[in-house]
Amino acid sequence: MKLLFLSFFICVSQFGFGQMTIDLGNDTVFCPPYPDTVPITNVLGTNLVIDQGTAPYTFTWFTEPYLIPYTSFTLFTSDYLNDTTIAEPILQGGRDTMEFFLTVTDATGQTATDSLVVYHSFFTVHLGYFVHYILEGDSIQLGCNNIGGGMGPLNYLWRPNHGLLDSTSVNFWTKPTVTTAYYPTVTDSVGCKAQAGFGCIVVVNYLNIIEALKSNSLITLFPNPTTGTIQLKDDQNQAINVQIFDATGKFVLEIKPVDFPFDMSGFTKGIYFLNIQTEVGVETRTVVLE
Repeated sequence: MKLLFLSFFICVSQFGFGQMTIDLGNDTVFCPPYPDTVPITNVLGTNLVIDQGTAPYTFTWFTEPYLIPYTSFTLFTSDYLNDTTIAEPILQGGRDTMEFFLTVTDATGQTATDSLVVYHSFFTVHLGYFVHYILEGDSIQLGCNNIGGGMGPLNYLWRPNHGLLDSTSVNFWTKPTVTTAYYPTVTDSVGCKAQAGFGCIVVVNYLNIIEALKSNSLITLFPNPTTGTIQLKDDQNQAINVQIFDATGKFVLEIKPVDFPFDMSGFTKGIYFLNIQTEVGVETRTVVLE
């Protein structure tokens, strides 16, 4: 009888009172918002599985303190999480790679711990851009990538598609027929995306080489950059009309020299191309509206 009772106790201990374990699942990657207007909430613990525990549970999240280089400031777990005592706290910021530990305590006092590595895919966007001038019919290879970071390798997609011979290359060839500004969208190896403003502008000049050499234009537009009003300086009265294109090469408006000074304050801020028609051809000026 004593042997039977001992066997029963061992079975109960193994199957009724087994050691509690927890599993946080696979390590995860958090992407930055894309596009910027879409809110993203990064939550830890969404894949938590508790085995052999007895509810209710208490939770404690922890990550190693981090001393910010060249400062006296130290970041603790509560600086990253909105609440360190709930199962699914919100990660409010962090470094490229962080390891979080979760300790769960059940109603009987059992504890179990598991860890989760979080990777942040950060992108950097350069606000500068390059302007290239070509003659109509020419092609040009551009190297004006203004997005970095992410978890490489990066895949590129350049837009608009006008004139592009390869829209997925970092250094791409294009043969536009109108002035065009190109901007990239990148996707990294874990699926995170980022988009930048235009990185390169190709201004198509419709003058042929002989006309370009003959041209001694004194036409200028000022102030540039401008907050609204632009003035046309044309001492030789060469201008016939002026066509305005936006940064994507889309036609916006045609005006006459008598319309200057011209108020652009109602336009969206950015870069505009003004094609000035003269008796010998078309001259292009770039105007930045701030």
